[in-house]
Amino acid sequence: MTAHGPEPATGRPLGIGPRPWREIGALGWRFVRDTQFRNVTVDMLHRQVRGRYGGYVTEPETFAFDVSWLVGKRVYLIGGCELVGMSVGLRSLGAATYATFEQGAATDPGQELARLDSAFWDYGADVLVISHASRTGALLERMQADPLACTRASQEADLALLAEELRHAIAAARRVHDGPVFVLTHPIAYRPALGVNEHLSFPDAYSFAEILRLHSLQVYELARELDHVVVIDVDLEAAGQDSTVNYETERANGYYEHFTDDGVQRMIRRIVRQLYALEPAVRRIKCVAVDLDETMWTGVLREDGPDGVKPRSSYQSVLRMLSARGILLAVVSKNDAAEAELLPDLLGQHLVDQLSAVKLGWGAKSAALAELAGELNIGLDSIAFFDDNPRERAEVRQNAPDVLVLSDADLVGSLERPEFQPLGAVTPDGGRRTERYRAGAVRAEAVAASGDLDGFLLESGLQLTVRPPGAGELARVAELAARSNQLNATLARTDLPTLQRWVADGAVVRVASLVDRFGDYGLIGAAVSRPSGSTGPDRRLHELTVSCRAMGRSVEAALVAAMAQQAAAEGAERLVVPFTRGARNAELERILRAIGFEEVAADGDQLELALALPADIALPPWLEVQSR
Repeated sequence: MTAHGPEPATGRPLGIGPRPWREIGALGWRFVRDTQFRNVTVDMLHRQVRGRYGGYVTEPETFAFDVSWLVGKRVYLIGGCELVGMSVGLRSLGAATYATFEQGAATDPGQELARLDSAFWDYGADVLVISHASRTGALLERMQADPLACTRASQEADLALLAEELRHAIAAARRVHDGPVFVLTHPIAYRPALGVNEHLSFPDAYSFAEILRLHSLQVYELARELDHVVVIDVDLEAAGQDSTVNYETERANGYYEHFTDDGVQRMIRRIVRQLYALEPAVRRIKCVAVDLDETMWTGVLREDGPDGVKPRSSYQSVLRMLSARGILLAVVSKNDAAEAELLPDLLGQHLVDQLSAVKLGWGAKSAALAELAGELNIGLDSIAFFDDNPRERAEVRQNAPDVLVLSDADLVGSLERPEFQPLGAVTPDGGRRTERYRAGAVRAEAVAASGDLDGFLLESGLQLTVRPPGAGELARVAELAARSNQLNATLARTDLPTLQRWVADGAVVRVASLVDRFGDYGLIGAAVSRPSGSTGPDRRLHELTVSCRAMGRSVEAALVAAMAQQAAAEGAERLVVPFTRGARNAELERILRAIGFEEVAADGDQLELALALPADIALPPWLEVQSR
């Protein structure tokens, strides 16, 4: 802990700087000469005396999901008082926070990150939160004070300057911080000086509403341009709310707003949800299973017939959006099996084509869900089940407690729940997950029909390509590492910025794609090697992961063979795999040992497995491998 950092439990500064009395004197002199600084400081002290910040405390129980992963996470917030409540709320959830306004440091990101003595450099932040409100507010103040004096050219110049300042601040932070950077859009209620039809008064300039939108779009463009930058859109979080719910009307000035307690709580929830969506180690839903009667349609099909039930189009839309995120869809319902032929008319052929499985029958739904998990080769804790019937929900909770059980009324809200958010960007390869699981089901039926797995594989025409990743495929590698458990050596959940940094430092990355006569498995494996960093000519496999769709196809051995050949060509004598034993990846350890890896170090569940090079790794005759 540095002299600048807060105590994790309280957030109190341990010290202002290397010369505290000089800095205290400078703040005192500013308090005397700067009226605005004095008023803001006095107001903040009044609020603390009144216990106002106590309203920002957030209880973990207010979230419908686990937030224990926040404990110890270090969040650095650069901005004005709009971030103080968020700092307090995150701290009450167990995070360690440093808010520059609380500490008397700069509220402008550019100024804060230009200071050599900024606490940020030694803080070790996991997350950086930036508000540009102090600078954006200055532009908006000029518009509100003398709107008709504005020209489009001057406005565009101001906007370009704001964007460049943010870009420069983030670039400066990246010298020590490779984690996510959250950038807030400007917090303000829409109160234009020229009234609600203000755009009619600006024939040659942007109206106040347009400036707000243009600035928000600039923040989005910045997030698209720079790695690991996330937009916290204040307007989206406040959508549908009266401005008085989110902002304090008694302190409104037309160009900058202060959040109410309710507004702060909304922003805290927003930040936590978006942090969750970037956290690889938390629960993430891979499959949504839905009931039919009184869930996907009103009425009971067996009693009312297909003409007597009314499909719920809104629920169909939700399922299609969840599928677009790469989440598998399934039906688990107490209906006659023959009624499956009615689903295209009731649910729509497009949605039916996106179903990975249909389980219709009169047995316990917990048993059907267990069968579904086995067929999809995923854990029950990766399944969410929606049902209108409280008795059915209770039965699943009792007999399949790992399943996330929700009512039909929760289906629309699932789009906002963090467990249903994709990890980072949705890739085209990840979006085709449903068709690949369906092809997997056809393969499984063919295997069962043949009764001879080796013979089936010989006839399948399996072709594996091991190659460097193409444009945009590093994101798929990060997604694969985050989603794979059974065939993941390190269980490290390497994120995209880390992969990009490794590649920039010369890491060797290989991906594996697989096809057979049934279709394309897609990109199903990845490996990343770097020099060991220790004495001796070793190459270290920092990432080795294979999708469970390819289990039993010897993809792991082919990937290792390609990496071993590359390492040997570079003069390495061993290929070392750091292996973390988990509940599900025992099969991969068995595979690695069968290839020829031997244990060279162990510390609890942390192993080092090493393969002597050059290595002769035998591959089965039914697998055709092309390396490049």
